[in-house]
Amino acid sequence: MAAREIHEANAPRQPDQDGFAQFVGGGTGEPAGGDGEVTAIGAVMLRSQAWNLLVGAAGGVRSGRVDGAVGPILLGMCGRYTHQFSWKQIHRLLSLTTPEIQFEHSYNVAPTLRAPIVRDLDMGRGVEMAVWGLKPTWSDGRVAPINARSESVATSPMFRGAFKSRRCVVAASGFYEWQRVNGSKQPWYITRADGEAMLLAGLFEIGHGGTTFTIITTSANTLMGTIHDRMPAVLEPESVQRWLAEPDASLLRPAADGVLMAHPVSTRVNLPKNNDATLIQPADRVPPDTLF
Repeated sequence: MAAREIHEANAPRQPDQDGFAQFVGGGTGEPAGGDGEVTAIGAVMLRSQAWNLLVGAAGGVRSGRVDGAVGPILLGMCGRYTHQFSWKQIHRLLSLTTPEIQFEHSYNVAPTLRAPIVRDLDMGRGVEMAVWGLKPTWSDGRVAPINARSESVATSPMFRGAFKSRRCVVAASGFYEWQRVNGSKQPWYITRADGEAMLLAGLFEIGHGGTTFTIITTSANTLMGTIHDRMPAVLEPESVQRWLAEPDASLLRPAADGVLMAHPVSTRVNLPKNNDATLIQPADRVPPDTLF
């Protein structure tokens, strides 16, 4: 069975027991966790040099390396992405009204890291830096999911408050997904075919010392279906105003066929500490001395 993202929580601190966690970032050169699936009962606890997925008796314990990551998180389907755009590019796409801010490019945005999101601020629509991994104010912060399923985001106790009142857009240049190939995992890099920034539907919370966010996922389109059965909900620029203004679940649908393109990339992306332009190059073009 193909790896699936963690289901959203039916209770604030416990994901659905029929959900799965995909490991992205093992120290062995591919996503850790054996066959890539474990029943999700507990939480992923990230510490300064390692993380462990704590699961119930049915799942056992899996572990892997995430150098430099700090904080608790639930790993899901869409677990890495990139952003090489500028504030001016986002301003052009989304008509930002707040002052310009600077942020660094990244070829490997991983959970617990800070990344730019777009939301309606007191001064108008603008960019804010936020930590990937949603922490509702009512929670103790021990569980921080990076993905929310579109099918139940409006009713899940973990996400329904943010869905109703705290929606955002996660601007990405592209995202990574892993495909099972002959018993191993092949990473793919997915971008818009027109070269524009990819606008992902997200939710945010303010609390626990700052702003946190999660990315909403939906079923795969034709292209993504050859790689994985889920994908981020991709918004078109003309849908952003509506998404930020009202909780419209009809916008959370797969990208239309032809909107995206994809190519395989090096397994170097499995390690969050690797963050350079070779990560997004087609696998057959990466210089041999940069593969490991």
